[in-house]
Amino acid sequence: MKKKIIEPKISDDGLIFFDSSGLNITVFNLTVDDFLNIHSNLTKKGYRPRLGNAKINITFELYCNELINLGFDISVLINELNNAHKGDYFTLSHGLSLTKICYHYVKNGNDVKILRTSRENKSADIKINNVLCELKVRHDKRDNSGTLHEHLISALENRAQTAFEHADCLFIDLSSHFHTWNYHRIKTYLNEKKIYNISNRPIDPVKDYCILFSPDNALDRNNPEFIPKAYWGYIKWDPILRKLG
Repeated sequence: MKKKIIEPKISDDGLIFFDSSGLNITVFNLTVDDFLNIHSNLTKKGYRPRLGNAKINITFELYCNELINLGFDISVLINELNNAHKGDYFTLSHGLSLTKICYHYVKNGNDVKILRTSRENKSADIKINNVLCELKVRHDKRDNSGTLHEHLISALENRAQTAFEHADCLFIDLSSHFHTWNYHRIKTYLNEKKIYNISNRPIDPVKDYCILFSPDNALDRNNPEFIPKAYWGYIKWDPILRKLG
C-alpha cells in the first residue's frame, strides 16, 4: 500500500508534528513560520515526506535550506529522501546522514556529487573530489556492552568488505550517540594510534580510509542561526587482515 504524503501540523503550544511525531522548532533557534516557509519551498522542489519522524524530516529540511543558500542543487537529495520515505527509519536516517555529509563538504569548498542509489544496484553513495564514498550509519543496539573500539571493529568487519567493493572510502556516521560522548570516547584512541586526527573540518576522503563522522545539531545560544557542527576522524582498515592498519 502506497504511503500517504504527510503535511506538518502545528499544535497549540507550537510543536511541529509529522503524524504523531513532534518537535519544538525553537531548539534550532527558528520560529514555526520560519520552518513552514522552508517546508513550502522544498515541497515546490518536489519533497514528499511519507514517514512521520519529525526530527529527521525537520532536520533534513533545514540542511537542505542551508545547501540551497550555498547554491547547491538539492534535487538528487530530495529524490533520495523521497525514496527513503518508502522504506523505514533506517533508510530515512541514512538519507539524512548523507545530506549532512554533503552540507559539510560543500560548505568547505569541496566538489560534491550525490549518486543515485538503490538497494537492488549496489553503488557508492557520494563522490567527493572524485573519490567514491560509501556511507554506513551506526545504530545503537540494546546491548551496550563493550568499548567503542570493539563496536567499531565489529562495524568494520561487517560492512567494510562490501563497501570497498564499489567505493574507495568509507564513512561511518556515529550519530546514534551524543556528539560529546563520541568525541571523548574517540579522543582516547588518539594516544593509542588506533585513529588518526580529530578535526572540526571535514577530512579529505582518501582511498582505503574509513572516516568517522559525528554531527551535532545542538543549539548555539551565542548565535541566532542554524549552524550545523560536526567533528571528523579517520582510521585505516585492512580488509584482508581484518584489523586496523
